[in-house]
Amino acid sequence: MAQIHPANPDIEHGRVHPAPRAWEAMNMPDETRAQSEPKTREQSESKVLLVPPPAPLASRTQGRESGRATPLTTTSSRIRATAQNLFSSLKMKSQPSNEDLAAAKIQRILKKKYDKHHQLDRKNLIERIALEEEMTVTFWLFLLYGAIFALLLQSMFSEMDPGAQRGLHRSYERNFALDSVGDITTVEELRTFLQSMSKASRRMQIQSSEYFVTAAEQKIVSGLVSLTAPLSLLAGGLSARIDSPAFSISAWVELGSSAGAYVIRKPLRPTGTYYALSCWGLYVGQSEMRFDFGAHDSGRLDVGQASVSVPSNSETVSSLHMQTVVVNQTHISFFTNAVLVGRKALTRAVTDCSSEGLEVGGDGMRLGEIVFYPRALSPSQVGEVFIGGNTLESLAAGKTPFEPQETPFDRLQSYSQGRFDAQQQTQEDAIADSGIEQVLLRGLVSNLEGSTKAVGLALPVVAPEAGCVGEKWPPCRMIRGVNATLALDPNSNAHYYDLLPATNFPGMVSGGRLTISSELRRHQYDLASFPNSIGPSFSFSGWLKPVVAGSSTYLISKHPSSAKSPRCWSFNLASSRVGLYAGAKLQGLDTDDGLVYFAEGVGEEFGLVNGPLLRHVVLVMDAELGQVRAYMDGQRIGAVDYDTEMAKVLDCPNDGAYVAMLHRAPESHDYVGDMQQFHLFPGVALSDAQVAAIHAGSTDPTTGKPIRECSFSDEGLDTSFRDLMGHNCAWFDEARQSNPAVCVAQELKAQCPVACGEDRECYIPPSELASTAESSVWERVMWVKPKKGSTHAMCLASHVDARALVARCRAGVLPEPPGVVTGDDPNGIRSTALEGLLNASNCDELEAAIDPFCAFEVPDMWTQPFEDGLTQGDDFTISMWVRALPDTTLDAEGRFRPVIQLFSAIAPSQPILTLHFFDKIFYAILARHCGNAQNVGVGTSTGTLDKDAWVHVSVIWEDLGERGYKLSIMMNSQIKSELHVPGWCKADSGEFLQGIAFSHELLVSSVRIRRYAVPEKILQKEFYANRPAMRLRSGPKQRDETRLTEAITYLEKPYTATGFLLAPPLLLQERVGKTDQCTSELGSTAIRSTWEDITRGFHCSTPFACSSLLMASPLQIASCSKADDAGRLFGRGRHHFAGRNRFAEFLSSITDGPVVVRQGQVYETERFIDGQTHATEVVMTLVSPDKAVVSTLTVTAHVGTEVKVSYSIRHIQSVEGALLQSYKTFGTWTLIVTVLLLVSCLMRALQTLAPKGQRRQALSDVLLALLVICFVTIRWHSNDTLGPELAAHVGRRSTTGAAGTGLLGVPWDAEDVAYDDKIAQFFEEFEGLSSTISAQQRLDLFGFLISVAMLVRIIVVISVHPRVSLLVATVTTGIDDFVHFFLLLGILIMCFGLIALLRFAPKYDDFANFEVTLVSQFQLMLGNLPDNFADDILLSIFILFFLIAVFFLMLNFLLAIIVESYMRVKAEIERQETEQNLMADAGASLVVMAKRLLHRWPSTFRIIARLEEQSSKFSVGIENLDMPDGSWSRESRVHFYRHYQRYDFLAKKPLPERITSFDCAVDDLEKRIALLVHAPAPTAMERTIHMAMVARDERRRKSLEAPAFNRTSPALLDSERVPRGSVALASPVDAAGHRPSRESTEPSLSELAVSSHKSS
Repeated sequence: MAQIHPANPDIEHGRVHPAPRAWEAMNMPDETRAQSEPKTREQSESKVLLVPPPAPLASRTQGRESGRATPLTTTSSRIRATAQNLFSSLKMKSQPSNEDLAAAKIQRILKKKYDKHHQLDRKNLIERIALEEEMTVTFWLFLLYGAIFALLLQSMFSEMDPGAQRGLHRSYERNFALDSVGDITTVEELRTFLQSMSKASRRMQIQSSEYFVTAAEQKIVSGLVSLTAPLSLLAGGLSARIDSPAFSISAWVELGSSAGAYVIRKPLRPTGTYYALSCWGLYVGQSEMRFDFGAHDSGRLDVGQASVSVPSNSETVSSLHMQTVVVNQTHISFFTNAVLVGRKALTRAVTDCSSEGLEVGGDGMRLGEIVFYPRALSPSQVGEVFIGGNTLESLAAGKTPFEPQETPFDRLQSYSQGRFDAQQQTQEDAIADSGIEQVLLRGLVSNLEGSTKAVGLALPVVAPEAGCVGEKWPPCRMIRGVNATLALDPNSNAHYYDLLPATNFPGMVSGGRLTISSELRRHQYDLASFPNSIGPSFSFSGWLKPVVAGSSTYLISKHPSSAKSPRCWSFNLASSRVGLYAGAKLQGLDTDDGLVYFAEGVGEEFGLVNGPLLRHVVLVMDAELGQVRAYMDGQRIGAVDYDTEMAKVLDCPNDGAYVAMLHRAPESHDYVGDMQQFHLFPGVALSDAQVAAIHAGSTDPTTGKPIRECSFSDEGLDTSFRDLMGHNCAWFDEARQSNPAVCVAQELKAQCPVACGEDRECYIPPSELASTAESSVWERVMWVKPKKGSTHAMCLASHVDARALVARCRAGVLPEPPGVVTGDDPNGIRSTALEGLLNASNCDELEAAIDPFCAFEVPDMWTQPFEDGLTQGDDFTISMWVRALPDTTLDAEGRFRPVIQLFSAIAPSQPILTLHFFDKIFYAILARHCGNAQNVGVGTSTGTLDKDAWVHVSVIWEDLGERGYKLSIMMNSQIKSELHVPGWCKADSGEFLQGIAFSHELLVSSVRIRRYAVPEKILQKEFYANRPAMRLRSGPKQRDETRLTEAITYLEKPYTATGFLLAPPLLLQERVGKTDQCTSELGSTAIRSTWEDITRGFHCSTPFACSSLLMASPLQIASCSKADDAGRLFGRGRHHFAGRNRFAEFLSSITDGPVVVRQGQVYETERFIDGQTHATEVVMTLVSPDKAVVSTLTVTAHVGTEVKVSYSIRHIQSVEGALLQSYKTFGTWTLIVTVLLLVSCLMRALQTLAPKGQRRQALSDVLLALLVICFVTIRWHSNDTLGPELAAHVGRRSTTGAAGTGLLGVPWDAEDVAYDDKIAQFFEEFEGLSSTISAQQRLDLFGFLISVAMLVRIIVVISVHPRVSLLVATVTTGIDDFVHFFLLLGILIMCFGLIALLRFAPKYDDFANFEVTLVSQFQLMLGNLPDNFADDILLSIFILFFLIAVFFLMLNFLLAIIVESYMRVKAEIERQETEQNLMADAGASLVVMAKRLLHRWPSTFRIIARLEEQSSKFSVGIENLDMPDGSWSRESRVHFYRHYQRYDFLAKKPLPERITSFDCAVDDLEKRIALLVHAPAPTAMERTIHMAMVARDERRRKSLEAPAFNRTSPALLDSERVPRGSVALASPVDAAGHRPSRESTEPSLSELAVSSHKSS
């Protein structure tokens, strides 16, 4: 057993090397060991042990039990006892007979325990255990945090598409040119940018005009322009679609001093005579507003165009106002400033013409914003246009009118077209002149016959007789011998006096013509030879051609006195009347009861006064009937009632009377002109027949021809004459307009009297032309075309039900064979008369032919008596104009051969008239409907019809009395008639006209139906008169079917962008008030003085005048700003939007129009941004349906001395469907892992043995986990409701017409919703959407902050291992330096910034304000220098100093601090012994975690606490790891020891060198004490300083105690100490401050230790 004897430890110089205590514990029972372990802790091995080792366990136990001190034993005896106990124990466990085996085991145990280093370094073991514990916790936290971080981000990624949002962001930036906002510096540039944004916004609206392109709605004039002449427009695509079923025109107009002009019109011709006529036009004048239309298709040929007008207010139209006209098929409405001023009915629809070019304005007008809408604007929409420049519906959709721009090509085309039209007109005139010249040259205009007109005899001078009148008047010229002229008139068989006796006029034949001049006038009748009485009834008859300069003239008058004007009776003429002034005898003055007036305008038309013809005029006083009648040309003008009693006593005796001839006493109303056969029929009231007989039978005595110069309607017709060149009468009528000499030949006058103007029409009583005796089918030119699937077009009267008609036809009505046609049959065309007819008895053919778009109204004047008269066989005349459409109407051979059928009844078929246009022949068939009566036909040769000209057609049926009936047809001016017996009968329908059928596509004018037979001459005159007008009737531009049913088609462009605007852009503005009371006296004085100079100076002095606003307030000149403006902007108050009260307008209302109107006040939009504007903001809301992203784009402009513009784009994505499910999946896993983290952190926080820092960190982890749970839960709920909420904000329109929901549900087009209510709903929805987006962004910010916190936590977690803790450790190591560095840097930046702001802000944008200055300094720190900084020496100096102080010094200081901190951390890591690489230590921590579970090791915190209790030990063994409660079994400890013994850095370190001096002993003691109290040991410098302080204190103490100095004041002692927490042990020092050597009297360290041990 000698070989296993343990080494004998010896004690040298106070150091003890005891044997391991494990031998004592090997034979101890567990209970004894558990009780003894705490008591032997102070006896454990230490680095320097100043007391002897403790006694063996048995001796100590016995000593404690006996109460006696335990004697000291040697180490060898103690080891020996231990060995014996171990041997006994092993022997007991071995077989009693195998003692050798027990000895071998002891040998192995001792060898193992003593020959190996079985101690572990305590400090490193603690560090290693703590590192592994932290690595284990870190690994777990890293897994949890990493999983939560990944799941949280993935859940957030799952609800959004970053790529899509980034793409949308860039797309919006490109579309709105947001990269250029930084270049905007002025208000003008801002206005231009806003206009470009408005245009760009329309590109982002799917409903806008950018993608639904149409030229139907046009802005013809943009902006406001002042004109000095009408402006002609001919731009490509410029054509207002008047052919729409309804349309509207709005324009801003200011007449100023102009009397009136067209706002816009479409001239019928671009140049020439008819340029003044309009296809359509809106006229505004001082007294009326008028809409003219129809010069191209008017059915009334007596007028050039139709007009509808309403009165206007001159004050309103003189200023700038908005004029709007709304036209539909039946009415037209006029609006002024959105107020309805009149609504009038239309007699016909308004259509467009095919001419090109428009004309706007007139001289002195200011107008603009002329917009044409191809629809009828409602009154509310007119108000919306008036207020906002467009309808709210259009503003919301981004619809803007098409703006055609005139190009150089358009101007060239306009110029070329004008030149072409002028040249064409010149050529046509030249051709016409050439033809006329040829006619003249051929001698067709020879005047072979002399004039046979009677020439009036000049009135001879009658010798005056003295004394016949007073001296006041000139000598009288007496007419004598009237009584001797009494004779019988052969025409009337009545006696008469000749009031122009030939005996008084030498050379005159009785009944001849006299000419009365203005010099030879005022004759009087000799009373002695004048009839004394003309009788109660009398008549005057004369052929007159008066020339009246005044209001009227007198033929004869009888006065009681020559000095006064009252008359007993008189014969008076005027342009509008023929009458009797009488009654002077009874009443003392004459009365006008006997005046008979012409119908309005008729007198001027037939030329009674100042006319070209000698007219027969008769005045009749019928005393028996009490009536005064007047006649002209044998026709009664009219009659008026007259008092019979008064009529009997009108005449007065000749005594004293004065009978004036051709004047009225005294000396007035002279007659000048021709006169013939002026007769007085005394006592006779001529009848109508007698008057007509006189007119017809009166002859001139010199020529023997009738006196009358006029002709009746059945006289003087143009014939079918053609000259040698083929010219007919119609040609001469047209040629005469340019050269009257063309008709000078007598042959032409005889053959073409109407065309040559030789026909003088006698007076026709207006009653025969009464308008109630006629009607018209259509009031305009119609474009008729056979329906598809049929060869005819059937136009029905409006009261005829087409369905009922076809149903009646199908009910079994048998077709009726056409009747036999009798009458003239030129060229045998009767056999082909059935060609091209519509068989109305064929129900299928009838149904296919009915065209509802050419139906004609039955006007109110088509009364029942008119119907009855026409359906009883009375006279009638049907007239119309037709014109071929060369592309469709002509047959294959180029001939115009239509068939027109007029039906009185359709089911059964009963046509009244059929018109056939054959080649060079026109044929008409009249159906009689009188039993079996044959139909009547008449035809005429027409020659080749001009296929490009209108053809006039008339059919006349006239009752000739006993001679029968006459059917006449007329084509153009050619007439053919035929007599037939009997007349025609009405159809079974009892109506005259139910429908008209056409066999070809053609243009047809109004069909004029008159219930009398219009004389052929009248029809010829109508043809000649209307032909120029019909040439202008180009007809409608489109057929009614196309016009009314063909929808306006869009050029639908594809929308390629991924997002579009949900609502129109808003323009918000923040404003400041203005005042002339500035904060400085300088400002107030400058404003006031400038205003006074202007108002009192020449600017506002005569003849100039300033506005009342300028004269009243200096704010119109200049102003200062004040804090708040409580007023209104553009007539509106503020809206609460995005948390602030701001003024709001639609962006397009401000940018797209020159003015807006609010409460009747006109505001120019360019003044929306003015000097009071503080900031403007454009807000847009966009949506990307494919990406389910709603975005808000905000462009903010701060307006001051310069403009600063910035923008921001925010996105929010709707989480629905798969995205929502994905989010919920990841969110669920996030919650699960977060709950695991929460539980783990709570468990760590509740571990009492864990360090406080770790528990605090666990609590922070708990807080972070709770925040994650809170965020995920809120986000979950938000995503559940976000999709429906966004959909609700986007909204949808209501299908019932009520207000919808959301932005798209605002009822912009609702008539029953007020304008302000629409705006309020829009702002409410917009605010709601903005609030939702803001809430989501706050939630996104919350999630972002949580993500950042988790990232920081992950960085901190992984920095537990020294190798990866460089970032955190570097920052924490140099945190103090960093704080002070940034404090110094902030001070420098602040100071430099204030200097720059003070000196350079007024000049440079880089230092405009403090924020910009900080950014500029940051750029300087990075080396970015301002542009042209060298131009300013002060700026250059500032930059130089800044770069030196900040760039060269401070930034390098920062790098130095970082490098120094990094080097410290790096050195500390290098000194670290217990760590390996990250992967190895991570794996080791997992192994430890597994072994802890396998071998039941205590918690790390308990092990560390146990090792911390043994702080005086440098190394520990298995026995040192036992827990106080014995819960850690030895076997587990052995596994623990074996696990850690493989680390070299845990091996027991060699003992320190022996203490060789007292100083070394002191140093060693200081280190030990510092270790025991957990404080750092003092350094050599600290120790030196401490000794110096002690020496100084000793010297002071001695100096104070010296007797030479009697000082009462104690000396001050320094209070400096060793740094807090350090431990310094020092021996007493001498006067020099040195410790005494070991040879001094002070005991050595060994002696002190031995004495201490003995005493204990």
